[in-house]
Amino acid sequence: MNRKWTLLILALAVTAGGLFAAGSKPELDLRFDREVHSTLAPEQVRKSLFRVSHWPEWHYDATGATLEGAGPTGDLAVGSKVQLQIDPRGQPWRRFALGLRVLEADTTRGRLTLRLEDDPKGKISAQLEGIEWSIQVEPDGSGSRITGHLVARTHSRRGRFFARLAPRILMNQIFSPNLQKLGGLQTADGLELAPR
Repeated sequence: MNRKWTLLILALAVTAGGLFAAGSKPELDLRFDREVHSTLAPEQVRKSLFRVSHWPEWHYDATGATLEGAGPTGDLAVGSKVQLQIDPRGQPWRRFALGLRVLEADTTRGRLTLRLEDDPKGKISAQLEGIEWSIQVEPDGSGSRITGHLVARTHSRRGRFFARLAPRILMNQIFSPNLQKLGGLQTADGLELAPR
């Protein structure tokens, strides 16, 4: 019986040492890409992409989105800020908001790039920094190709640990746009996108 306990303690010590080492190595630059195809024309998909009021329809767990600092036509503009309210599976104690700064809003090319600036509860920023999302909508045959891209950098032991243990799961949790939903939405509000 004593030998079993010794082996168990030794196995736990080796595991703990390995986990500690995984979290203590240098910071990691992370990249995550996702691509989906839609039968909708690029113009239809772009209407939902560039209209902030539609974002809760295609962001996981989002219940609202507000735009601050809109462009002259009331649209997304470089430098404007979007507050995205997140309500994970209807659990009120877990609600939080994310502040996203618009880095690029090119309606002609169908490209939107955002940087996470505010994470008041520290749900994401406690582990990662320099988080940027970009979404591109391009013609693809008779439909559209929607490409999502996320970059981030670890800056904590916990972030490094999860980035080494399960990087795809970690990045999937942070990339909140649901590109499949975005590619299936048909807007009926008559939004016309003016080229910038």
